[in-house]
Amino acid sequence: MVSDVNETSNEKENPVTLTTSGLKTPVYSTQHLSGLNSHLDLINALTSLESVEFQVDESLSKLISSNEKLVQPLKEIGELKPRVKSLINDTCVLSDLVNERAAVAERISGKVRVLDLEQSRVKECIDRVQAATELKDAFGQIFQAIERMDWEVATRHVQRANALDKDFLISKFAEAVVPTADIPDPPLVALDNFIVQLTEIFLRSFESAARSKDEATTTRFFKLFPLLGLDASATGLKAYSDFVRTLISVPPSLNRPADGTRAASVVAQCTSVFEQLALIIDQHQGMVEKYYGNRSMVIVVEQLNIEMDKLILKFVSEWQSDRQVERRLAGVLRSSFSPLTQLLASNQQAGSTNIINSPSALQSSLRSLAGNVQRSYNLQTGPSSNLNSAVNSTIEEEIEDPREIDGLVSEMAGLSARWQTYCRFLYSRFAEENDHENDVEDKKKTKSHEGEVEDQSLNLSSPTKLLDNQSKIEDKLFRSSKVDESLHSLLSRYYLPLEMWYLRINIEKAHISDEIDLNSPPYLSSALDDTFFMTKKVVYRLINTGQAECIKSGLDQVKEILERDFGDVMKRRLEGVYGGMGASSGASSGVVGGGFGLSGKTGDEKERRERATRNLYIVYLNNLNMASEYTIRLVEEAITGPALHQSLFISNKMESAQGALENLKQAEKKFGASVKSGLEQLFNQLIRPRIRSILSDCYKDVSYSLNEESYAAAEFQDLFKKRFCRAWEILMEPYREALTPKNFHEFFSMTVNVLVRPWETIIRNMKFNELGSIRFDKDLRSITSYLSNQTNFGISLINDSFIRLRQISLLLGLNEDEEDLKDFLVSESVAWRLTMSEIKGILSQKC
Repeated sequence: MVSDVNETSNEKENPVTLTTSGLKTPVYSTQHLSGLNSHLDLINALTSLESVEFQVDESLSKLISSNEKLVQPLKEIGELKPRVKSLINDTCVLSDLVNERAAVAERISGKVRVLDLEQSRVKECIDRVQAATELKDAFGQIFQAIERMDWEVATRHVQRANALDKDFLISKFAEAVVPTADIPDPPLVALDNFIVQLTEIFLRSFESAARSKDEATTTRFFKLFPLLGLDASATGLKAYSDFVRTLISVPPSLNRPADGTRAASVVAQCTSVFEQLALIIDQHQGMVEKYYGNRSMVIVVEQLNIEMDKLILKFVSEWQSDRQVERRLAGVLRSSFSPLTQLLASNQQAGSTNIINSPSALQSSLRSLAGNVQRSYNLQTGPSSNLNSAVNSTIEEEIEDPREIDGLVSEMAGLSARWQTYCRFLYSRFAEENDHENDVEDKKKTKSHEGEVEDQSLNLSSPTKLLDNQSKIEDKLFRSSKVDESLHSLLSRYYLPLEMWYLRINIEKAHISDEIDLNSPPYLSSALDDTFFMTKKVVYRLINTGQAECIKSGLDQVKEILERDFGDVMKRRLEGVYGGMGASSGASSGVVGGGFGLSGKTGDEKERRERATRNLYIVYLNNLNMASEYTIRLVEEAITGPALHQSLFISNKMESAQGALENLKQAEKKFGASVKSGLEQLFNQLIRPRIRSILSDCYKDVSYSLNEESYAAAEFQDLFKKRFCRAWEILMEPYREALTPKNFHEFFSMTVNVLVRPWETIIRNMKFNELGSIRFDKDLRSITSYLSNQTNFGISLINDSFIRLRQISLLLGLNEDEEDLKDFLVSESVAWRLTMSEIKGILSQKC
């Protein structure tokens, strides 16, 4: 019946539901009941209400029955009520007792605090009385000790007074009870007066002992200054600094002679001063820091540096005047380097008689200029040329004597080197100790904060902190010195221009007096060794200055000079010789006999001229190649050698100098580019035109369509290999020993790479049978083996260059089975360099 009611209710609006015991039964409101129109609806509604009524009755019965379970707990709770009341009463009694005892304790505690306060006041009063007594006694003892001139006792009692609290010294109590008839001033004023008085006495006594060279008395009063306090300590250090400054002297042998003659070397004079300073610091640092505290010697060093500034600047000024540095600089700056300029511009004058365009004229001019190493450039009269006129103009310029300039820049570099040695000494004595102390402090802080996040921040900030401290120490020790400033100016204004002029003038002389050595391979000229001997000398002299800025600027200029005055000059000479090659070849309408066409010349003379021109070209190529190697070697030796580490002692300065040296190494790239271009020109002019004719001669009367008889004859005669080897020897012989190994490697590679193309073209125009294919394969293998044995680098080069010819030989040796051929061509075991059309063409050559 309930299900019927639910079905009926689904047809109507959803009624309000009443949940009873987990069941949902519709309960009709008055509004719904008034809407029931049929008898059946009334019956259904009544049935539903009866069901709900039943459920409600059942729920009420269950609730009534569950109340019986609560009777026993309620009964037990009722029995506990008297006991709870008893506990409440006991608690109230206990609370009253505790409150009473707390009040008593508070009264006792208050009285104890009052007693402690009174006791502390009594103790403070006793301390003040004792301090007043102590101070009064100390003042009395000081007064008596001064009268007895017992300075150690007076100093000891000043220390007693200084040990008292400064607040007590200015208190009204002390001002009231301490002054006496002998010492009426307030305590603080009296103490200051005693300190000032004793300081003045000690200062006079110290100065008197210093003047009389009384070492014991000097040491006695030097020890007493720091016991009087910071102000007296500063006065003592100042007096001591003035004293040790008097110990600096220049040996009579190094002083300027009275007759006005040139004084001893400025380097020797300054070295004497630096050595004395270092000796003073070494002998006195321990004692000064023992009595005045760590790094107190820095103050003395600052005063010593003031005296050093006076002496060194005086020496440098006299030296500049004696050596006429300003005049020499002006003379150097006027130099036009006319020979170098002419060498660089020579190839731009087409058809000129310049020595570069004429090897014989070059040799003649070089011979005439070979002995030109004197200041006046007293050259012998030689062939008229642009270079000779440039040299003559150089004479008129009254060039400075390079030997004098060499000595001048050596003195400047030596002076800077001695200064840097002294700075290194100061740095090792003070800055490194400071770094060590900071490390110890950081470790202590790290341990004290172990397990805390602050450890990381301390460790991260310590390098910056060390760098700041290091810079401060440097500034105090030597960067603020006038000597440092003066040497920076001296190096930038005089040394660098003079040093670069010295390098350029020697490179110019190396070119002018250049001599070619054809007696020992590889062929080189004296200009190479002369240039890099001077370059190495200049580079190491730059490094020895110890000035990172000077080293960087100087090395950048050395790189520029090397690239221009050596690299570009050699390149211009190559281009001049190459132009001579082209002009001669054009005049004779091409290459004749595998050399340069030289019209109007006999065979022997032409061959001699060709050989001379070729050797000259090879010399310049070798010079450039060896210049690359020398540059790399020079830089690597400088970086890894001791000179750089001995001259620079600060890491960032060292890195700057190493970077400048690495930049100098980049000059070898320019030399290498010129070598590559020159080798290509040499190859295109002398080798490339001959390769095809050599191969044509080698294949003269050679056929690969052979029967058994002709195959046996070809096997016996081996014409191709014999002809090729003989022609190859003739082709390579002039270059194998003449070129440097690296140049010959590159030249050999060019020749092999170009050789295979015309060879392949010749092969593509021939017919092959089975025996001919075998013969060709033997010829190819014999030639590759021969070429591979020519050099120690040839195997990989030959294998790569001859891969197309090897594949041609492989195709010619295949059988004619069409299926096998297709399988072979698509096989992944062969990386084909031949196109499909080329493969088809090669296969069609088989007969």
